[in-house]
Amino acid sequence: MYVEAFTQSKNPKAPLRNEDRLVLHADRLFAVIDGVTDKSGETHDGLTGGQLAGQLIETALRELVDTHREFTASAREILDLIDGKFQHEYSRRGLEKRVRDEPTLRFGAQLAALFTDGDRIRILQVGDCGVLIDGQAHSGTSQPGDEILGHVRSHVYQRLRAAGSSSAERLAQARAAIVDGLDSFSTAGTPLSDAAWVELREQLLDELPSAFPQLPAQHVIEAARGGLKQIARHRNTEHPLGHACLDGTTVPDSFISDTTHSWNRLSVIELYSDGYFGRPAHGGSVLAWEQHLAHVEKEDPEKIRTVRSTKGSAPGCFTDDRTILILRKETAQHVPV
Repeated sequence: MYVEAFTQSKNPKAPLRNEDRLVLHADRLFAVIDGVTDKSGETHDGLTGGQLAGQLIETALRELVDTHREFTASAREILDLIDGKFQHEYSRRGLEKRVRDEPTLRFGAQLAALFTDGDRIRILQVGDCGVLIDGQAHSGTSQPGDEILGHVRSHVYQRLRAAGSSSAERLAQARAAIVDGLDSFSTAGTPLSDAAWVELREQLLDELPSAFPQLPAQHVIEAARGGLKQIARHRNTEHPLGHACLDGTTVPDSFISDTTHSWNRLSVIELYSDGYFGRPAHGGSVLAWEQHLAHVEKEDPEKIRTVRSTKGSAPGCFTDDRTILILRKETAQHVPV
């Protein structure tokens, strides 16, 4: 099997801060894990919750493979194994009550994992890490709250730019507006007056429901008003703002994708984190994925126009960590042999 992979921290000069995780183990396990960006400001022995989540998930998956259960264990049994690692770690650190009451303190990550015995391929997805099978998108789940808040951040960013904030200032200020939510954002240190902020906030709250007609209006407003910290309470719930996250709580069955395929019928499988913001029209190589990202960065580095994200890029620092893992039965033609 031919494997091509790449991972990089959002800050290339700080690789130890990468909250993505790339896993290759025993020719039988391949995975991309995307640690949830920390919003608590806390670290644990120098690691963020997203990094710890990646470690715990990898440990569980390696244990699964080493005990030869990767094709016999159900998806629920695999997730129970992962959840057990989280619960043990919370207990070891004395965090049980805090993580129960404060979802943003939980260690969290998204997962795309592939198990193989040479003949079969099993793909397990939880969250928004992507999978392409011969160029076709495999199953995955969205993050509706992030989509709403990406929209909000775009408008706040553009209003701050019009008011005269520097690039660095508006990146930080627009991010703060969606982490804490429109109701908690302070105009202190920004060029916006309180009156201008109230006007913008009311305009956004009035217009947002029509931008997301697939969601109940009251929940769109809830996301905007409460921000990322508020929507974290809907992790692993069937709520309209519900979304999958491996964090030690039970992931609903509807958020889990578990499929098995024959390798004989496939050529290329690509696993990737959401730091690429979409995917190349013609992938199959790290080069294609990196060229796609370069195009995104050239067209919309702030992630406020063609890509509306909850974060943006700054000079020397990308919007998010990114990881791509490509598996194929035969050596790629673009690789010299």
